Parts: sequence; C-alpha cells; structure tokens
Amino acid sequence: MLELVKNIEFVKNKKLKVNKISEKQFILENDDEKFILSLFPYGKFSKISKIFECLNDFSNEFSNITYSDIGVLNDKFCYRIIPYIVDKKHNLSDEEAYSMGFKIGKFIFEYHKRFQGCDCGRWNKHYNYRINKFLHRYGLGKYRGNLDYVLFDFLERNR
Repeated sequence: MLELVKNIEFVKNKKLKVNKISEKQFILENDDEKFILSLFPYGKFSKISKIFECLNDFSNEFSNITYSDIGVLNDKFCYRIIPYIVDKKHNLSDEEAYSMGFKIGKFIFEYHKRFQGCDCGRWNKHYNYRINKFLHRYGLGKYRGNLDYVLFDFLERNR
C-alpha cells in the first residue's frame, strides 16, 4: 500500500515523504507542507468527490477549509488528502470568538444547505435508527431520571 501511495501524482509533484500512521492513514510531508492522506473503500468515492466540489466552491469565502486532492488509488480504494492542521490554543476576546463562531456557523449552514436535498431519505433513516437504538439502550439500563420524559418528547417530535 505504501508504494501505491508514493506513486500518487500529488505526492510526486510536491516531493512528499510518506509515513504510515495506521492501515488507512498516512502523513505526507516535506520541508514546507504537511498533509494527511486517508484511504476509503472505492464505493465512497462519489460522496468524497461531492464534498470535494462543495469545499472547492466555498474556498473563495472560506480559504482555510479545503481538500488538497482526491482520487482513486486502485479498484479497491480511493483517497483524500487534506492539510495537516495543528490546533493552536488562542486567547480570543469575546468579540473575536463571536466573529469566528459566526463564520464557522455560516460555513456549516451553507455546507448543509448544499447537501440537504441529497440522501434525505437516508439521513432520516439513520436518525430514526439512532433514536430507536438510544431508546433500546435506555430500556436496558437501570437509571431512571425524573426529567427523562423531556428527552423522549423531544426525540418523538423530531422524528
């Protein structure tokens, strides 16, 4: 698998060193840049390519949120390469935190709006499955709280 990853055009063009993190994740790096390559089953390529197109459309307004590359590795796997981001702790003022949260919220709203029409039935099916799973686990558990009915009402109203 390592040799297949090394032969990806993106890796060759940027002269990236490949280090394995796990079976399906690799770190790609050179002196200037660092990326994470993730492998997925070939069947997920259409979903990954839709997300890739969506993020590229948004890249004008949200330049920090991008995929670097996607592609098909062989007939069993496809891949996604994203920039490696280090989480730096910042001391933000309330105004800066609000501004950042507003931008992130706007991005998430636009992102979900783009995919809302697609797979709507599947989303509903997954949501109902998770509600049923939660209720089943609750039934098997021993703890009963006085305000549990509030959660159940919420789940039932939002099915």
